[in-house]
Amino acid sequence: MQKYLDEELLTEIDLDYFDNWAGMFGEITRSYEIDVDTENYRLATRFNRFNNLGILSRLINGFTDFHVVGVEGLPEIAEIKTVVVQKTPIQAELLNDISVRVEKNSLGRSRAKGR
Repeated sequence: MQKYLDEELLTEIDLDYFDNWAGMFGEITRSYEIDVDTENYRLATRFNRFNNLGILSRLINGFTDFHVVGVEGLPEIAEIKTVVVQKTPIQAELLNDISVRVEKNSLGRSRAKGR
């Protein structure tokens, strides 16, 4: 979200690429884990935890507002209402495309193992 709401600042401080941002604010670990097929191991890279939270908080405060429950001057919420909307044709097509890509990726892995 920060990339879309404050891209100019991120570019200015050279954090506009995720790898730079993650290197500044996260601890990244690499370890072996069992693959989905449970037969092989694969090397996985994970974003483990956050670092430099003071700096990250100051950056995020530049484009967000935080409200604490119970502080005077804030409006009370009368009710919470869930609104369900129908999928648009564009969303349905996107989800279908994603499913096809995932299936092709899974088939590609299976074929590569059989070689």
